[in-house]
Amino acid sequence: MDKINISDINKPYRRVSYMVNISLDFLSQWVYEKQTKFGLILKPDFQRNYVWSKNQKINYIEHLLNEGSTAKDIYFNHPNWMTTWVSEDDNPMVLVDGMQRISAIMEFLNNTFKVYDKYYAKDINGLDNICLNVYVNKLKSYTEVIEWYIELNNTGIKHTTEDINHAKNILRGLK
Repeated sequence: MDKINISDINKPYRRVSYMVNISLDFLSQWVYEKQTKFGLILKPDFQRNYVWSKNQKINYIEHLLNEGSTAKDIYFNHPNWMTTWVSEDDNPMVLVDGMQRISAIMEFLNNTFKVYDKYYAKDINGLDNICLNVYVNKLKSYTEVIEWYIELNNTGIKHTTEDINHAKNILRGLK
């Protein structure tokens, strides 16, 4: 059987430029700052719709509160992250992956639903001890951003073919 070195494998995925841990209690402020300063778009046109039910949101928040270690990654793109901060070609900061997770967290932090059948976020101390992994890439074109979205979501079972095809159709229109 032939073998291949890992270094010889074509690596088409985009490497992330920046990573930071953000606590749940700081997430709203971080998102607001990015919306104000960089025009952050939480639901760009290539994203699927909000699809999580209330129970799925509750389950996700309870997973985080139970110190679950998965599903904590949120991906953004800003073409000039930590350089000029200005998007020269009207390419704003966008949420690339994690819209369902961020939506659930923001709703929870706004006390719109209870977890464990009795607690709103305001009733829970220690939310600063639960962190999300926030990644920001510096892809320069919207085409690259959509390609990255497809790469991130074209595996697994969470996105439907329709969700991926929707993003691919937008990508085709940009080329």
